[in-house]
Amino acid sequence: MNILKKHLDFFTEQANAKNLKITTEFTSTLMVTGNPALTEVLINNLFLNAIRHNEKNGEIIITTLENELIFSNTGQDTPLEIEKLFNRFSKTNPSSMGNGLGLAIIKKITKLNQWEINYSFEDNLHNFSVKF
Repeated sequence: MNILKKHLDFFTEQANAKNLKITTEFTSTLMVTGNPALTEVLINNLFLNAIRHNEKNGEIIITTLENELIFSNTGQDTPLEIEKLFNRFSKTNPSSMGNGLGLAIIKKITKLNQWEINYSFEDNLHNFSVKF
């Protein structure tokens, strides 16, 4: 997925401010059919969330599977509230820098393209998966 590679350097710089380790596991080449600008917004928001809601010296793992993109990151050590997660202006930490729109925008883009967004919390990692 060229969009991922295109933005990796920029987001790596952002991640360095928190000393985050970014690991890429591009096991498959993703071919996504959809609006390129909206796909880019989706990936940027996933990247930003993984950085913004991470802890200092944390980790981000980006995985591509045949029809799936997964962003996993360290962060708070409890699962997020799935019921509120994709709502507009919903923030787990009121003092965070975000405006609470990132995941709502991601949800809207996935719905518009008939993709699927899921969240899980496993092995102390927050996982956001988009199935195309």
